[in-house]
Amino acid sequence: MKKKILNHTSIMIVLAVLITFLAASVVTYSKFNTYMQNGVREEARYICLGMEEYGDTFLLKRLRAVSSSRVTLIQKDGTVLFDSQTSPEKLENHSNRPEFMEAEKDGKSESIRYSETFAKKTFYYAVRLDNGNVLRVGKTVDSVYSTWISSLAVLGILMVLVLILEFAFVERQTRELIKPINDLDLEHPLNNVCYEELRPLLVRVDEQNRQIRQQVKELKEAEEIRKEFSANVSHELKTPIALIQGYAEGLQEGMGEDKESRDYYCDVIVDEAGKMNKMVKQLLTLSSLESGSDRTVMERFDLTELIQGVINSARIMVQQAEAEVKFECSGPVWVWADEFKIEEVVTNYLSNAIHHAGGEKKIVIRITRDGDKVRVSVFNTGTPIPEEALPNLWMKFYKVDKARTREYGGTGIGLSIVGELNEEGDFEREFYFPYVECAQESSTAECSVQRHVEKETYAGMVDESCVGISLIFYVQNFLDYREKVLKKGEAFKIRSISLAGFSTGGKILLPIKKTQKQIQMAKVAAKNRNNLIEAAKNGDEDAMETLTIEDIDLYSKISRRAMKEDLYSIIDSCFMPCGIECDQYSVIGEIKEIQKIKNKYTNEEIYWLNLECSDLNFIICINGKDLLGEPAVGRRFKGQIWMQGILNFQELGRTGN
Repeated sequence: MKKKILNHTSIMIVLAVLITFLAASVVTYSKFNTYMQNGVREEARYICLGMEEYGDTFLLKRLRAVSSSRVTLIQKDGTVLFDSQTSPEKLENHSNRPEFMEAEKDGKSESIRYSETFAKKTFYYAVRLDNGNVLRVGKTVDSVYSTWISSLAVLGILMVLVLILEFAFVERQTRELIKPINDLDLEHPLNNVCYEELRPLLVRVDEQNRQIRQQVKELKEAEEIRKEFSANVSHELKTPIALIQGYAEGLQEGMGEDKESRDYYCDVIVDEAGKMNKMVKQLLTLSSLESGSDRTVMERFDLTELIQGVINSARIMVQQAEAEVKFECSGPVWVWADEFKIEEVVTNYLSNAIHHAGGEKKIVIRITRDGDKVRVSVFNTGTPIPEEALPNLWMKFYKVDKARTREYGGTGIGLSIVGELNEEGDFEREFYFPYVECAQESSTAECSVQRHVEKETYAGMVDESCVGISLIFYVQNFLDYREKVLKKGEAFKIRSISLAGFSTGGKILLPIKKTQKQIQMAKVAAKNRNNLIEAAKNGDEDAMETLTIEDIDLYSKISRRAMKEDLYSIIDSCFMPCGIECDQYSVIGEIKEIQKIKNKYTNEEIYWLNLECSDLNFIICINGKDLLGEPAVGRRFKGQIWMQGILNFQELGRTGN
């Protein structure tokens, strides 16, 4: 408001000064012209009287004393007989001058001439004398434009002074005017009405405030419910849907040629469909509870027996998580409640505890009495819930684990630009490269880092036994590494590597059918092979011999199978470099997690895939248009990638240097 007042006032003042100046200039100019014309006319008459009294000698002897104007005496034929400023011999014939011609004709003449070159204006008055000669008097002054230009400095100073005074005045007045308005409490506008003229407006503001607060509250609740519901349903449903789709397509394409394979495919489909059905039922239960349409069936039952049954049902989950469940309760505990809903609550608590168990992986369930009420508590070891998350635990679908944050917004994909600021403060780009973030640790093998020759970037190399090669990757956080290297007196080591990569072309392969027993055997074999490789690196000849024999045997088996089977049904995964000392690799790996995101700059759809390849886990990103086939959890990805990695450091303290 203050700014608008100042702007409007300033414009009005400037316009007023300019209009006043122009009007005064016009009036002054008009009056000045009349004055100059009268003056020249009177001078001419006076000189004529002098010449009648003293003859032509008046011009030579007395003219300078009575007039500063230019006086010219012109003969009938136009020859200049006398000029007060220039020698007559130097002047050309004046017979063509308008004032001379008009004076010859009418006896007198008046005219005004402008000189654009000199920005001058000359007033002329010519009169014919009795002897036929013409006397011309001319007075030269600055033109009106020249006068205006010379006045601009004065005008500018005047305007600046006026504006300074105006700013000071308006600043003070607006401050006094606006202060009561600024001090208004718009949350409670009727508590202090500064101007009675504002009361009707403030009454409407107060009413609207109440309506807005209520609407905002309702909208926030509805939006949070919608976002959380959509995000969680999407995340929870996509995995079973992908598995059902993949195995159904496998059956459709005839991959299950024998009964065992078909039964395996069907079991997976039925299992995943059951999970989806369970989740849908839970959602319907939640919906009915919120709408008030759900009916509670109260009955008397043994809570101890119920909890023990839930624990027994979750035994497989507990074993898979390698956890331990302890139930602390002595004897039956009879309660009056809805048995079905209590069972759902306890099941959910136990499932959550199993999922988030860490450290010793102990889970403790307790029943405690408090008068006529019973409390059931579920405890698990692991990372505590952050204090800032505690108020949100009872919000629908709220998750403390932010691992899924990528799904709600951030993509984890970006562009790193490296350069420097020049002396003018402009950024000069040296190079750039795309990156994809990876939070999970891919390798803990010993890592070495070397600087690239052509620019200040670095390559990492790890002898990863699970892929059997020296794995080379582009270091993403090379600035952090460089800073630590340059920091004297502080030791560190590279604890682990988080790997990620980009692919410009790939395709989706169906999974190879495996039983749980085969999967476990493969993991054991891979672990044994990694141990043999480590032993061979340390010079163990027995390990070298064993690896050689196994490789020969493996080559023989693959050669025999390749004659009858598709190569991609034999090779489950692979990790092969595309050249010597190269950070590009040809990979085949199982898809463990899928996220479909969008590049906010190009609007391109990008697949974010978590791969397991030769017991190595890493992330890759690929444009949807560059990927052949539909990715799904359990399927395999085949393509060429550019490998990157983040160095995870461990501080070792000061070295004493």
